[in-house]
Amino acid sequence: MGAILYQLVQQGMSTPVELPTLSERDIHNLGTLANHVAGLSCTRYGGISSFPYMHEVLSVMASMQLDNQG
Repeated sequence: MGAILYQLVQQGMSTPVELPTLSERDIHNLGTLANHVAGLSCTRYGGISSFPYMHEVLSVMASMQLDNQG
């Protein structure tokens, strides 16, 4: 959930009233990011300490895109 909230804030959304303006693609991207954050977090010990840094998430996402293309 934190990953979704983080991404919404990064997109400039600060109130629930703005949520209906999200496109289907925006919602898909939110879910994809949250899925990658959760996946990385599950490979680590701890609560908060298991959360990955954004550069780690983006690196995994980029490598998965390369795998899907080749």
